Amino acid sequence: MIIELPVDGDAYSFEMTFSLFETPEPAGTDGIKIEIPPLDLEDAVEKAIESFRENLISFETVDRPSEDGDLVLLEACPAGNTEETQKFSVRIGESQIGAGFDELVTGSVPDYEFSARMDKGASDEDKPPVHRFRVIEVKYPVLPDLDDEFAEKTAGVKNLEELRKKVEESVRARYDQEIVYLKERAVIDSILESNPFVPPVYMVDNLSQDYINRLGEDGPGQETLTAAKELALNKVREFLILRAVAEKEKLEITDELIEKEKSPEESESSIRDRLKNRKAMELILDRADITEKEPQKSDETEADMEDRSESQWHWVQVEDEERETGGETAGKEES
Repeated sequence: MIIELPVDGDAYSFEMTFSLFETPEPAGTDGIKIEIPPLDLEDAVEKAIESFRENLISFETVDRPSEDGDLVLLEACPAGNTEETQKFSVRIGESQIGAGFDELVTGSVPDYEFSARMDKGASDEDKPPVHRFRVIEVKYPVLPDLDDEFAEKTAGVKNLEELRKKVEESVRARYDQEIVYLKERAVIDSILESNPFVPPVYMVDNLSQDYINRLGEDGPGQETLTAAKELALNKVREFLILRAVAEKEKLEITDELIEKEKSPEESESSIRDRLKNRKAMELILDRADITEKEPQKSDETEADMEDRSESQWHWVQVEDEERETGGETAGKEES
């Protein structure tokens, strides 16, 4: 097809096609129900301090069978290898190398030997290879005392009282930040569910490309492209629905506030939109039905846990005849 361009000075006509988009008038923005977990400040502070103690933990050799929390040092002989060994350690109770292994070393003493493999109920032909293990040493955890020296090492404060106060302030700040996010996320999810719409493709594509450019990757893969587009789609929908709320409520932003928020990286119109959306969010939260609730307890039963455990890979001990080493093993305390 040959397209003839108009001659300079001659009259001509042309057609343009536009696709119009209008965000639906938002509904369901009043009385959104939001449940937030209460803050058990005392419990949170104690847990934080205990985590500090764990960071300063030390281990001392003990002459007894291993127990929960102990560090067990082992020597492993990989399947099919009778000469090279690998040394490693596991802390009982943390399932560091897979489900079931902690049980195999609980109650063990130095020189205790056993063989085990990862299993998932496969047939004999498909079962993974057997590995041999020997316990080298058992160590028990020694936590630092809760005293002024501990407070100074942990946070550079003079005493334990100052440490608790500092931890309390940190816990409160983190909780407040998390609650803000939780409430805003609940608002967005609720109004988007009440107002389904598909945003303009060009807005999604532009934002998606912006995300990809920020990654600085050459030739991003399909997984990255899909994730960027999904994130962009959600962000554009959030932006448009909040802007629609601001327009419906006739929210305005003063020039003084725009001047205060001005930055070289952002245009005045962008600042105005951002502040309007923030104001719309604050309005919806003011009208929301916000209540506290206790954290829900898991409904998972012991049977559910057993079923789940059986469906996953876990360590199992094998009989002596399955090994090539032969001979008696050193002791392990039977529970």
